Amino acid sequence: MHYKILIIDDLKSIFTNIENLLTSKGCEVTYSANGYEGLAEAQKNNYDLIILDIHMPDINGLDVCKQLKNIPYYHFRPILLLTSDTESLDKGLLAGASDYILKPFSKVEMIARVFTQLHLSQERLNTLNEKIALESKLEENMAELQEAHNDLRNYFYQAAHKLRSPIKSMKGLLSLLKEEDPVLYQHMYIKKLGETVNRLDIINAQIALIGELKAHLPIATQFNLKNFLEKLISKDFPNDNVKIAPTTDFYVNTDAFLLYHGLHPIIQNAVYYSEVSRKSSKEVYITAKEKRGDCYLLIKDNGIGINPESFNKIFNMFYIGNEVSRGNGLGLFISKMALNKSRLEIRIKSKQKEFTTAKIKLTTVMYNEN
Repeated sequence: MHYKILIIDDLKSIFTNIENLLTSKGCEVTYSANGYEGLAEAQKNNYDLIILDIHMPDINGLDVCKQLKNIPYYHFRPILLLTSDTESLDKGLLAGASDYILKPFSKVEMIARVFTQLHLSQERLNTLNEKIALESKLEENMAELQEAHNDLRNYFYQAAHKLRSPIKSMKGLLSLLKEEDPVLYQHMYIKKLGETVNRLDIINAQIALIGELKAHLPIATQFNLKNFLEKLISKDFPNDNVKIAPTTDFYVNTDAFLLYHGLHPIIQNAVYYSEVSRKSSKEVYITAKEKRGDCYLLIKDNGIGINPESFNKIFNMFYIGNEVSRGNGLGLFISKMALNKSRLEIRIKSKQKEFTTAKIKLTTVMYNEN
């Protein structure tokens, strides 16, 4: 490979010796007799390596080195200090020099140090170019991914919006039928039709929610966990024997919207499977524990548990784990999606015919000072 090398030294004899060595190795060598001339030449033409004397009559070589290293092109190009002053070497390396050569130098040492630095510089530049190319490709991929994300979000929104109107119309027609012909309304097929429309309405609402969650930008706020849970339970599960332990009186810092949609399907499942277990005591118990500044929220039911085959699939979209399920496989998928977007960890522990516990880690926790 052909290399361009600039020598900045006030002694022409030094240049002549180095030029003879390096031109024999295929290098193109240029000479500058002082520091200011060398700076001008380095900025005018791009060099692969610069050999720089420290002591010159017009400007110190260390200052020349610093100025050269402020030029973007020379950030990754080597500068070799040429000197007999060993006391200035540390300062030279701090100024940005890659290596040094002590006068008087041998031919072998000069060639070895020059080509070692040229090869190292080429490797760094290749790595830098690869990094730039990779970053550029990554930016392109991110742009494509964002476009696909926006398309998917719009798809969820448009699909839910388009389906909402005919579903509401069907529900409205069934309500009119109930008023105008109560006997016909009780017909088996009409009842099945009503149940199907209600399921469609739920699925459509979940599809809309998935789109909303995808579009939602997480904003963490500080709030009392116990008050948050009490409002959730009183609103959505007022008659379901969901108990909240007094120990849940923490202040947490997270996105309340995402936490709500992360917890709701879990509590809903806990309530349902406690009921279908047919145990004398049907109970869902919510508590919280503090450990090393983190709050762990536990939602436990005494339901039918999860069979081992389903354990790693329960959060998959549309997965229905057992024959008694009345869901469509979207609830827990939404739950995991909301928690993941808040960067909240969830773990499930379960034993068939005995219990299931969901454990959610909430970071940044404080006790209620009141």
